[in-house]
Amino acid sequence: MRLSRRHLIGLLLAVTWGTSASAQIDSSNWGNVTAPVFGVAEKAPYAGADLFAGPNKFGTYYNGVLSLYGTWLREQAEVRGLGFVDMWSPLNNLTLTARKRDPNFTMIADGVHPGAVGQTVMATAIIDNMVAKTTVSQATLQLKDGKMTGTAANGKIEDVVGNGDVLTFTWTANALPWVLPADAADGVKMTALGHRYSNEKFTVRNLKPGNYEVKIDGAVLGKFTEGQLAFGVEIEGNDKTPQYQQALNVANLNKQRNDTAYRPLRDQYGQLKGKRRELAKIDPKSPEYAAKKAEFDAWYDGQKAKVAELAGKAKEIEDQIYKANQPVPHKFTVALVAGPIQ
Repeated sequence: MRLSRRHLIGLLLAVTWGTSASAQIDSSNWGNVTAPVFGVAEKAPYAGADLFAGPNKFGTYYNGVLSLYGTWLREQAEVRGLGFVDMWSPLNNLTLTARKRDPNFTMIADGVHPGAVGQTVMATAIIDNMVAKTTVSQATLQLKDGKMTGTAANGKIEDVVGNGDVLTFTWTANALPWVLPADAADGVKMTALGHRYSNEKFTVRNLKPGNYEVKIDGAVLGKFTEGQLAFGVEIEGNDKTPQYQQALNVANLNKQRNDTAYRPLRDQYGQLKGKRRELAKIDPKSPEYAAKKAEFDAWYDGQKAKVAELAGKAKEIEDQIYKANQPVPHKFTVALVAGPIQ
């Protein structure tokens, strides 16, 4: 994982530990291990692997070594005036909390590469350590002296009409809530992602006591007391809202781009790296080199065509993403209703 040169990233992915080893990795091949994991709870191919850091074996203390390494990185970042992201702590802490309910819980199914849940935790760690927190949008309506007025942060409120019993207004947020595809749902819950990094809330003050039904674009969002509305109702994680569905569409388009274009592109470049490595093993003066070079050149011409095709596919989906993520005004209705809240 590489960010800008001005940021020192502690990519510390060890989240488990164990006492038995089903695989042995010694000092002769430790450099092939791409992520430091020790534990029997992870799955193949590295389940229970006895990992090493260089020629020095740390065994079951590997997580402790990573903790010390992360502390050193943080100190170096402070000394050098660089940014620092701690991924070790949230990955470990959230995993241990989850294993109180499910001893077999893991974010790293293959023992090396974090899945959608782990990647969500990593993303929130980066945002938490490097990005100033902002809200999606917040709308505030207030009844004062018989008149309803409204303001919005990072958005705009228009067409405010209300007498205390029924209120209508149009709210256009400048951003969408942070919504992820279904396979990352556990990560969203574990990190409280919506509330912490994607807050979208509306508040209505000074309503008469009672229960109120809230609709967005004619669809019922829910019923709330005047007290709940005065405190503020968060809607960033409510899948009933059109904002949520719009954001989910954007997230799924992004997933489609990754699955059908970017990952295949990565695989193409991985193949190129491997073929170049194999060609480099052959002495240019050897009799077989010319034939192998011609074979590589022919493959490379085809590979460049595939890369261009995949890049075009990625661009096509990106255009769809930017079209789908544009702000949309939504009409809210807040109406006093009889009966209890269900």
